[in-house]
Amino acid sequence: LNPVFKIENQMIDILRHQSKFQNIGKRKSKFQYRQEAIAKLKETGIADPDKRISNYPYEFSGGMKQRVMIAMALSSKTSLLIADEPTTALDVTIEAQIIELIKKLFSKYNTSVLYITHDLGVLSEVSDRIMVMYAGRVIEIGNKERVLKEPRHPYTAALLESLPEVHERGSRLFSLPGFVPPLDRLPTGCLFHPRCQFSKTDCHKEVPDLLEVFPGHWSACLLEQCNGKQGWK
Repeated sequence: LNPVFKIENQMIDILRHQSKFQNIGKRKSKFQYRQEAIAKLKETGIADPDKRISNYPYEFSGGMKQRVMIAMALSSKTSLLIADEPTTALDVTIEAQIIELIKKLFSKYNTSVLYITHDLGVLSEVSDRIMVMYAGRVIEIGNKERVLKEPRHPYTAALLESLPEVHERGSRLFSLPGFVPPLDRLPTGCLFHPRCQFSKTDCHKEVPDLLEVFPGHWSACLLEQCNGKQGWK
């Protein structure tokens, strides 16, 4: 959101721009655009939208700003929303509200969502399919249940092993050794092999292809795929 323009101006700009392509030859008044914008704000749960639409972004909380952004996305009648860490910096309660709002509205509008996050807990709530990436490469793809319950790549397995809820109270949390390599100094072979306790000689030389290891489930790992399900020590 542009901090120097009112919410009204920013939403109407989008509506007016989209109208050029969706309603060719038809013109709407500013009042009509404003009413459309107010309706979208109301859908996202903003109280007194007819008054709040005249506010500047700094007059909104973080959660309300996210609701405005969702309303702006819906205004364009998009078939795909790319949401990159949409709940970052929000507290847990507001995060849950935004996630529920996304699920509700995009089911209503039959819109697909590409949800980018580091939070596996959020993915378990919002996703149908999960794609796991490491150092810029896709290493596993599958439906949510199989990826979270039966990971077929060691990196995915390690991510799940590091979740606090899988450890006994008082025990030390698991963490992967090493660091993600910088993109200008990537290792040869499998990008994950320097940090993988299951790696073998071939992993240092050969770049693994993304292969279907189960119907609808792909993994990029040279090892026997069951290694991806082994517990890390």
